[in-house]
Formats: sequence, structure tokens, C-alpha cells
Amino acid sequence: MKIERNLSNLSQPFDLIIVGGGITGVSVAREAAVRGIRTLCVEKDDFACATSAATSKLLHGGLRYLENFEFSLVRESLAERRILGLAAGHLSRPMAFLVPIYEWSNPGRLMLQAGLTTYDLLAYDRNLGAPEDKVAPGSKWLSREEFLKREPRIDANQLKGGFIYYDYQSLYPERLAFAFVKTAEAAGATMLNHCQVTGFGFKNGTRQLETVHFTDSVTGKKHSAKGTVIVNASGPWMDLVLGLVEKESSHKVQRSKGIHLITERLIGDSTLFVRNKEGHHCLMIPWQGMTLIGPTDTPYEGHPDDLRPTEDDVQGLIDLVNQFLPGNPLTHDKIKHVPIGIRPLVFSGKSTYRASRKYEIYDHGAESGLEGLISVVGGKWTTSRKLGEDVIHHVLPALHKLDPSAASRIKDVRTDEHPLAGFPAFGASATELWEQIALMNHRVPDNVLNHLFTLYGTEYTDVLELAKKDASLLKRLSDEPGQFDIMAQVVFAIQNESAKTLGDVLNRRLAIGSAGYPGDAVTKKVADVCARLLKWNPLKKADEIKRFKAAFPLELIGPKKSKTRK
Repeated sequence: MKIERNLSNLSQPFDLIIVGGGITGVSVAREAAVRGIRTLCVEKDDFACATSAATSKLLHGGLRYLENFEFSLVRESLAERRILGLAAGHLSRPMAFLVPIYEWSNPGRLMLQAGLTTYDLLAYDRNLGAPEDKVAPGSKWLSREEFLKREPRIDANQLKGGFIYYDYQSLYPERLAFAFVKTAEAAGATMLNHCQVTGFGFKNGTRQLETVHFTDSVTGKKHSAKGTVIVNASGPWMDLVLGLVEKESSHKVQRSKGIHLITERLIGDSTLFVRNKEGHHCLMIPWQGMTLIGPTDTPYEGHPDDLRPTEDDVQGLIDLVNQFLPGNPLTHDKIKHVPIGIRPLVFSGKSTYRASRKYEIYDHGAESGLEGLISVVGGKWTTSRKLGEDVIHHVLPALHKLDPSAASRIKDVRTDEHPLAGFPAFGASATELWEQIALMNHRVPDNVLNHLFTLYGTEYTDVLELAKKDASLLKRLSDEPGQFDIMAQVVFAIQNESAKTLGDVLNRRLAIGSAGYPGDAVTKKVADVCARLLKWNPLKKADEIKRFKAAFPLELIGPKKSKTRK
């Protein structure tokens, strides 16, 4: 399946134009396109390059949300966890979570047991139609001895035991988001990355929005497109986009900064869900032979484009982790990467930690007379499909009102049993599919082949087809343990997946950049291929290398003495 930045058909009218290509925007695009809605999605950078990439790599129900009595949100999340897991089985798997209970823990055993029992009840259909490799068991109590057997590295002082429960791990969220992109484009949507919206136009002097103006950052050319309905799905930039229409945005976004640490492996095969005496919690998640730690949750008042992690952000997580791993303390030299993102929360005035993760949809036509404009804010990765579906339920009445002829070409479709691009059938077994693939004579090492299947699903054959024509494309980018990307993926990213920058290729089409800066040698090697295929001159290639490296907070990584916060 080929994704192209097709800017040649912008003269046609669209039923729907979506501003923003994060997981919210591409979910709306998928929901719209499969229904026959003529859809355009424009993203100012790359698909899923910001908040959608800086996640804990989980599809989860949100056990912590039960503390706020958000039962409906947890139920919706658990239902959607199952749907996403069965729609893209190659990119998800059940993950065990261990929650230690100490003498001082708050909540204690009885309160947490009540919460987990509720969690299990709300996930009553979690294994409906699930193959064996997607079955998520219920929660249970582990004795002190059983807990330490599963995770011997944890602080055993005053440990009473703990609970085990299950959610899903999203192995590569960037690739999962791109499966939405591919599904939308295959259904007829026009998906454009690196196209920044610069303004809007009204229809014949009315209050009905009709035109979206944007600049293609690849060519520098300016474009316009007309749409009957416009959806503002720009996440942390929502109010800034509204500012292009209104002098003062009618809706505020409460921005929360969240960082993670990717480190050397610190724990075993289960996620540790810990909370200290002050009530701060974090997850220590096994991921690709490393440990993913986080997230933080602090208010952010700056411009979303200026986001950068700080030493205090990093030190806070180091201090928290080291309260629970005294025998294997985390130090700066064990950190490989510091992913950072902004959660766009529904404005509530509460602390960002306590603020709800629900989403809200604003119909500006009904609220302020701005016909044809709908905004969405909030939400979480796990509920992205449902969010997209709910947005379409707001789009359809507006579309029928502003263009009655649209009704004749729109289909009634449900996507809660539809696979995403790269997976053969909803509810298929990824394990069985892999076993069939492994039996074929691909003449590729199993670890590389399994890596390609995980990232691309059934489209792994398209990547290998490139290597059949040029055997040098089978060479791995890096000999580092756990890194299995090959040169063919670089070519595939550019020719088939609309990659236009080094970051597009290394951070979101391949896996290597999501684990941290891959090093100068790998970066130059990939830049050479990009320069040849994208026709970069030497100055452009050097600038791409410089910009790519500068995006990593390397100043926070390295052998420095860990400070203890007073």
C-alpha cells in the first residue's frame, strides 16, 4: 500500500478537511474515508510526530482514572483496548503489570483490590473473539514471595506482596498511527504531511468556513483547498489554530508536559506500577530490551513548538525510580533517550494530574455561528478510534445541512470489527501468522524478519521485494543488540510512506530513532540514501543531519553524577 503526498487534486471540493495528523486527526480521517466522505487531512509536520509518539506505548483502560470515579471512561478505554489490539495484532500484545503493596502504601491492599475487581468487571468482554496471543487474564494477589520471584530487583523492605493485572502494550505507536493513515488513504482520503495551515476563508462573506490555506514546507509552495466541514484536530495547537479564525480563541487547552526515560534494562518482563509515599506514580515498562519509565505530568504554559525536557524533569524520574530499585539505581549514564510530549487536556482548572483524560467535541456552528467548524480536544491513544467515530457523528449533521447532496454517497459503516492496514483480518492470530511466515524461505535472519513483520504486518513482503532487486538493502543499519532495521526500510519509507525528512524515516517509519539518537554513522548512512532519493544537495543534507541530531536532548544523557533533590 503506497502513501503519496498528492497535491494535484486540491481543486476538487472536499466534504471534510482535517487540520492535524496526530492520532486524533488520522483516526477521524479513517472513519470519514471508509464511509465515502471525501476527506483531506493536513499535518504541519509529520504524522504522529508529537504527542502521539511520546507515549508510554500502552493500550490501557486507565486503572488510575477509577480514583476520579470515571467509570464510563475506563469502560470505553477497555472496550477500545480490545478493538485496537484485534485490529492490529502485529503491533500489540498483552502485558503483565505488577503493583507492589508496602506497609505504608496508599491506597492499600483492600482499596486496590476493590479497584482491580472493578477494572476486571468493566473489562468483562476483554477476551471476546481474541486469539490465544491476545487473551488478557484477570487480576490476582501475589504473596510477598511470589511478587519477589517475578521481580527480585524491587525494594523488599516492608513489602507485603502485590497485585498482577494485564493491559496491552503498543509496540510502536508511530507505526500504529501510520496504519490508520494507510487505511484512510486506501479508502480514498488525501493525507498530506509537512503542510502547515496558515489561514481560513469564509464563503461569500458569510460565517461559514469554506477554505483552508496552507504552505507545503517541502516545496515552499502555498495551496488552498475547499471543504464543507473543517475539523480542528490539532491537539496541543487547538487554540492556536482557532486563533487563525477568531481574534480570541473560544476554547482553551490545558497543556500537560509529559516526559519518559528510555534506559538500559532495569527490570524483568513485567511492568512495575509504583507509587511513592508522596503519591507520585510512574511505570517501569519493559520495551525492546530496554526500560521505558514515566510519564511525568506537569503544567506547561509555553508554546507547543518550544517543548524541551529539563534536568529537573529527568532528575525527578530518577529519584522516584531509585526509591524502588535500591540494588540497581538509575543514573544518567544508563539513559538512552528522553521522549517528551504535551497532553492536550479539556480545560478544567484542576491540576493536570487530576484532570480528566476524556475528550470533548465542540460544534462552533451551534456555539458561535462559525458554520462548518468542529474542534476536538482531549482523549487518549487507546480511545482514538472511538473519538474518530464520535467526531464523524458530529460531522454528518453539519455536512448534510451544508451540502444535502452528500447524503447519497455516504455509507453506514462501523469500524469496531475492521482490521487496520497491514493486518489480514480482525481478530486474527499474530502468532499463527508469524509462524507461517517463519516457515517460508525468505533467506532473512529470523530476528530481522520478525522485526519487519512487527512493524509492517503483511506488508513486510513489500519491503523485502526491494531487497530482492538490491541485496545491499538487506544490511542492518546498526549492529547494536536489539536493532534490526535494514536499509530496505529507508527506501520503502521514502518511496511508499511519504517520508520527507531524516526524522520521518528514522523516528517514525523505522524503529531505531524511537530508542534514542542512533549515532553519527547511522545518521549519515541514512542521510546519504535520503539525499539520493529526495534529491537533496549537500547543504540540504547537512542541514537535515543537524536538525535531526538537535531534536534529541543529548545534554541530558551521559555520565554525570545523579543529584538528590532536597
